Amino acid sequence: MKNRINSRYLSSRHFCRLVVTALALTLPVLTLADGPVAHNDVVVETYYALPPQLEGALSGFDLDNEGGLHFSLGDPNWGLQCDVYCHRLDGGASLVYQSSEVFAGSVTAIGSKIYFSDGGDYMRGDYNFFVYDATHPDDVHGLLIAPYGASLGSIARRYDAELFGVGSDVTWGPAAFFYSPLNRSGFLEDGTVRNIGDIGESPGPMAFDRDGNLYYAHGYVFSGAAEVFRWRAAEVNAVLDAFDASPLSPDDALWATLPDGYGATGMATDDAGNVFLTATAWLSPSHLLAYNANTAVELPLLEYGDRLGAVRYREGFLYVNSAESIFRIPLLQTLSHLSDEETRIQAAPGEPVVIVLNPDCGIGEKQYQWYRTTRDKSAVPVGGNTAHYTFTATSEDDGAVFYCVVTDALTTVESSHFTVNVEVPVPAVNTWAALLLALLLCGLLSYRAGITPIGNARRM
Repeated sequence: MKNRINSRYLSSRHFCRLVVTALALTLPVLTLADGPVAHNDVVVETYYALPPQLEGALSGFDLDNEGGLHFSLGDPNWGLQCDVYCHRLDGGASLVYQSSEVFAGSVTAIGSKIYFSDGGDYMRGDYNFFVYDATHPDDVHGLLIAPYGASLGSIARRYDAELFGVGSDVTWGPAAFFYSPLNRSGFLEDGTVRNIGDIGESPGPMAFDRDGNLYYAHGYVFSGAAEVFRWRAAEVNAVLDAFDASPLSPDDALWATLPDGYGATGMATDDAGNVFLTATAWLSPSHLLAYNANTAVELPLLEYGDRLGAVRYREGFLYVNSAESIFRIPLLQTLSHLSDEETRIQAAPGEPVVIVLNPDCGIGEKQYQWYRTTRDKSAVPVGGNTAHYTFTATSEDDGAVFYCVVTDALTTVESSHFTVNVEVPVPAVNTWAALLLALLLCGLLSYRAGITPIGNARRM
C-alpha cells in the first residue's frame, strides 16, 4: 500500500556566511531547541523532524544524488514495523514499503539506487534487502531474500558499481565482510554476496573514504573497548582480485578505539578522510565522535540522551539521526563551497576595506591566514590570525586578490577569492576656468585654420 503524506522536510543548502562582500544562500532551518549537546564549537541544526502524522521511530536514512531524503521507520517500543519513505525535493513524501511483520532496518544510497533492509522478526535473524531507483520509488525489487548464504546486517558504498556488506556467515555469528559487483540495474552481478574477510566480535558499521580506504568499527564487544580498523585501498583491491587467497583480517589493521563500554552504530567519512561514527551503550547517552584522518585523535561532537543511529556525509554537511529527528552539522568544508566564487570589492584610494569571514561551521578552534595575490600571481601572507582583514586601498591594490586559508581541528579549506577594484576619481575642474580654456582653445584652432577673427575682419 502506498499513499501521499505531508511532512516538514527542509531541503535548504546552508553555507557559511561571508559578511560584507559575501554570498549568503541560506534557506530556513529549524531552530534546535531541546536536543543533542554540542561539543568543540560545532553548530547543530535540525534538518528533518518527524511529523506527527508519521507514527514510528527513525531507524535509517540516506540522501540520494539529487538531495532527496529516504528513511525507514520502526516501532518505538521494539515492536514489528518497517515503513520506508521517499521524500523528494519537489514536496511531499511517498510510502515506498510497509510491513507490520518485520523490524525496520538500514537505508543506503548507491548511485541512483536506494537499498533498504528489514530487521528480521522475532524468529528470523537474517535481514531481507530491497532496492528501488530514486526516480521511481514505486518500483521496489527484492535484492537479497533470506536465506541467501549470509546473515547481512548493513551495506556500504565505495563506488556506484559495488556493494559491500557487514554481517556474518551464519545468523548471530562473528562479524564478516561481504562483496558483490552491481550491474547497471543495481542488482547483484552473481545474485549473491561473497565473504571477503572474517573480523570477529559483533557486526558494526563500515565506510570508505574518497581514496578507497576502508574503515570499520565493532558494533559490540564482550569485554574491553570496541575498536576501529582501517585497510588501505590497495589491501581491499588485493582481496577483490583473489577472494580466497588474501581475505581481509583485523591483524595489523587497528586504527583507533571507542570509549569503554560503547559500540559503533553508524559511520561516515568526509572529503578529507576524517571518520565520524555514533557510539552507543545500553542505558547511557549516545555520542557522535570524529577521528582525525591523519592522527586518529578522537573529538566528541554531540552527546544525546537517546540512541543515535546512522551517519551520512554529503557536500560539506554531516547528518545523524535520532528516533525523532535528523540533525545536520556544517563542517568547515562548507566554506570551500564558495572557493570557486570570485567576489568583487569596489574601493577608492584612501578608503578602508574590510573583508570578514563568519564561518558558522567547523570543529574546534579555527586558525586564519590571509593572503594577497598580485598581478604576477605571487601570494603574500597578510593580516593576523583573525576572521577579518582590513586595509586602506591604494591604486596599487587595483586587481589584487585576497583570500583566507582556514584550519580547524580536522580540516584546512580556502575561502572565496575577493578581487579589489580601486577606482581613481576624475579630479573636478572649475567651471569658469573650463569655459576660458575652451575659448582659448577655439581661438587657437581658428588661427591655425587661417580663419580671421571677426573683430579683425577687413571692411568692404
